[in-house]
Amino acid sequence: MSTMRSVPRRTAPVAVLASVAIALGGCGSDGGTTDTTSDARASATARWREHNRADVTFAQQMVPRHRQAIQMAEMARTHTSSTEIRAFAAKVERARTAELSTMCAWLEEWGEEIPRSAGGTGHRGHGHGREGHHGPRGMTHEERMRHLEGTRDAEFDRTFLAMMTERHQQAIHEARAVKSTGAHAATKALADTVISTQSAEIIRMKVMMGIS
Repeated sequence: MSTMRSVPRRTAPVAVLASVAIALGGCGSDGGTTDTTSDARASATARWREHNRADVTFAQQMVPRHRQAIQMAEMARTHTSSTEIRAFAAKVERARTAELSTMCAWLEEWGEEIPRSAGGTGHRGHGHGREGHHGPRGMTHEERMRHLEGTRDAEFDRTFLAMMTERHQQAIHEARAVKSTGAHAATKALADTVISTQSAEIIRMKVMMGIS
């Protein structure tokens, strides 16, 4: 009796596979069905890869911004005595490195120029008074980075957090813009990630700076 009961359990999967094979055979026998499925998949892939100039501009702006953030995070390994900031910087470095690789791959696929420098856009800092909250007023990005490189411990922490917060705010602004003007689905998905992740990081940095 036990042998008789075990047979259906062993053969059931075979029966299921046979049914699937028959069903697939039926689909395959209709030449139009397979072609339609392939066309639908190709169309979906094309829509996913479709992009416009806004997508390219976003990636080309974000690539140097991410490189800057990575450079700043690398400085934190040796310039701060705060374990909290060091851990935060390491997390930022990992996240921005992965996103940087993705955007460079898109630009290469699209045949667009990949910015090679981590240099800034030439914008100058907007400090308050003679000394801003992230270095002397009117500094270019390169000057501010050199200033950051020359700081240590508490001064580094203040400058690092202020500069990183500013970079995050700029990135969020650009991410919101590409969600409205871009066409590339993956770029819009990354923009969502940038907005959510970096908004949360700004909140954390404000806490570390003692700003409620």
